[in-house]
Amino acid sequence: MKSKNIFFILCFYFCILSIKAQRTIDSVSLGMPVKYNLYQTFNECKVKTAANKEVAFINYIRTDRKFKNKPTLVFTWFTFDRRGKKILDSLATSTVFKKYNIVAINCNSKRNYEKDSDFILKTSNENPLYDKNLISLFDFQSELTFEDRQAAPMLFWLDKDLKIVGSTVTSGITINQIESLLSLVELKKIIPSQTKFYTNQMVPCLENNASFKQVITESNGVTNLKVYLTNTNQIDYECNFTKSKQGNYYFKDNMYIKKKPFVSYKSPDLEINRNVGLRDRETNLYDIKSDFTLIYFCDISNSESSDSLGRLRRLYNDCNNVEKYIESKIMNLEIVVVFTGVDANYEKNNFFESNTENRRKANKLTFEFYKIFDKDKKVQSKFENSDFGSFKLLDKNKNVVYESADDTLFAFFIEGIVKNK
Repeated sequence: MKSKNIFFILCFYFCILSIKAQRTIDSVSLGMPVKYNLYQTFNECKVKTAANKEVAFINYIRTDRKFKNKPTLVFTWFTFDRRGKKILDSLATSTVFKKYNIVAINCNSKRNYEKDSDFILKTSNENPLYDKNLISLFDFQSELTFEDRQAAPMLFWLDKDLKIVGSTVTSGITINQIESLLSLVELKKIIPSQTKFYTNQMVPCLENNASFKQVITESNGVTNLKVYLTNTNQIDYECNFTKSKQGNYYFKDNMYIKKKPFVSYKSPDLEINRNVGLRDRETNLYDIKSDFTLIYFCDISNSESSDSLGRLRRLYNDCNNVEKYIESKIMNLEIVVVFTGVDANYEKNNFFESNTENRRKANKLTFEFYKIFDKDKKVQSKFENSDFGSFKLLDKNKNVVYESADDTLFAFFIEGIVKNK
């Protein structure tokens, strides 16, 4: 695959490209959907309840919510997205719904509802806690996809007046993060604004915890969205939009800014090892026989390392369709974890000495991966941008075809590249 195709990877399996009357393209070549961030409020539309009753979306939430003076979380989900559904299941059994309003909106394609007249009732019967503990609604007319690439889950934090305070598309958020944000909204520490702040996982946050700053401005009928890197104040990407009389946004142009065009290059040779997993792989990087190889730099002393390795594990399983006897399968993706930082010194038979929880998790999550304990920085010195969270994606010829210094959204890109080879 040529590197120039990398930036057109499908995000979460679906991409909608629709041409409007103004002949504007309603999608953009970024690794994540962005347009939903523009909306300050939801447009009123028709949805259905778990009992298959048609209602007006905003009016129904306003009247049916349990806590009239508290924030509301709106959570969109697809029945086929097991990661998003796992979060929703946790919300339905947590204590969050006892303190705040939670709205679960099934956003399956309109075809599901048209093809199966009992889709809503069957889905509700399979998930009884959604309607019991949450407000369970169904977007049967596909009104809430924002006419951009569909992604799941989308989360929106609303204040007591149902104005959108913050939003994200992520499958890596925790229940604690969701509740913490609801608390910040309730305390008015985060309020509706055209300037918003996000963590490196694109989860809304306070300014002092932010990796990204999003700024929205409007002028002469054009809405401009910029996302800045807070540590350098450089623009990460920028897009312009037009707005219809109905309040819907459409892409006007894509001014995606990349500081330096990426050019594929040959990876330096590396000596690697693994004492478990596939037995037919060599210790030299150039002899790995997978279609793609991901080299990932990880410092397990970093508090985010466990989440990052967990995402690697899911990515590995999804890309390789892991079964019990994976040894007999042709690999689409191999993963090489380069352990950095002070904990890289605690090497013993290709494992960390399991005297901390971080090391125990690292041993478990990297089972079947190649591992390099780079205590002398011999590997890190061969690459630029090899800090914690950075990665290099290599093709079967061991050319680096994509790289990033941030692991926030790497699974979106890489899973698409590997699966759509």
